[in-house]
Amino acid sequence: MKTIRDKIYSGALLFGALSSLASCSDADKECSTEGGETIYEISRVALEMTETETESPGAVTRASGFVVNTDDDPTYTLTAKHGWTLDLVIYDKDGDPYAEGQGSLTWDGSYWSMTGTQLYMPNYLMQYVSALLYPATWTEGVSTIETDQSDEDVFLRQDILVQDGVPSYRTDPAHYLDVRMRHGHSMLDIVLANVNPDDIESVKVIVGGNEYTPFQPNISSREEYLVILPVGSQNPEIQVTTKAGAVYRKVLAVGMTAINYCYYIRLVGLELELEAVTVTSWTYGEAVPADYSSPTSYPTFRGTENTDLAVYYDNGTDQILSFNDSGEATEKPLGRTIIRIESGGLLYEFPQPLSIRTMVVDLNPYIALMT
Repeated sequence: MKTIRDKIYSGALLFGALSSLASCSDADKECSTEGGETIYEISRVALEMTETETESPGAVTRASGFVVNTDDDPTYTLTAKHGWTLDLVIYDKDGDPYAEGQGSLTWDGSYWSMTGTQLYMPNYLMQYVSALLYPATWTEGVSTIETDQSDEDVFLRQDILVQDGVPSYRTDPAHYLDVRMRHGHSMLDIVLANVNPDDIESVKVIVGGNEYTPFQPNISSREEYLVILPVGSQNPEIQVTTKAGAVYRKVLAVGMTAINYCYYIRLVGLELELEAVTVTSWTYGEAVPADYSSPTSYPTFRGTENTDLAVYYDNGTDQILSFNDSGEATEKPLGRTIIRIESGGLLYEFPQPLSIRTMVVDLNPYIALMT
């Protein structure tokens, strides 16, 4: 779901110059006159994905390490949807559906095309279109999003696509019509960091009275889960259950999910042997605006319980970390490379500066060396 430039055609030709569309003189294309206006035949339709929005309050950096927009993301390519149906409506200059410009298209191996009938543009001006791409198991206005999305095929079938605009999208007139699409629902991309995968029993998302089971991509390097939610979902709760019976919950402060938005969440766990209580020491990162960037998730520093520690960075900044009863402080670092730490008149100069590269930064070994 990010910026997907998966064009399912080669060299689609867009005829943007009105002068080239001014008559029926194009010998290899059919056109005719209807009601005094020239209409133009659409030979085929090609789709491409527009950029996908991300939820981003307060985020200041880009991060990586999420599956969305990679080959491991089932929604990354349009090729898996070639067996779906494309409903297309072209509107006339008055904004009404054009009778000769609407129908259902199917994939012919190279493009989306009509079977038995023909589509036309009502004139040579830019026109508005609405489009809907959906699988055979889905019915507009009737189907709901499946709650168990653990199977990849079931998960993908929830990713209904619509034209890039509400209620329609404006496009150039062309024999080869090019329509930009976007995701019609919302999605959560959840990464569990600093956990033992063998301890995880299940990951669920609770929203609107429904319990959703996410799809887990086959990634050996991390625990990651994807779930598609209805637009307008409010404050989804992520629930992680361990095989020992511990239940961790995190409610995301999302007032209302939006169309074509992916919400990135990195949950950083400590010990999965904890009792079944709500864990508040996990960090929640907000997603970064534009192009499906992942969240700003602040690292957790570990140090001596109930003490303060001054941290100095190579960029000339410094900050005070106040460790809680668990010896943790989750803060936005003021730098990325630590050169010195001080506390209670003691200090430690790093012979090799310490770069912050993980979501948990254990300073205890260096605190023990302070003199």
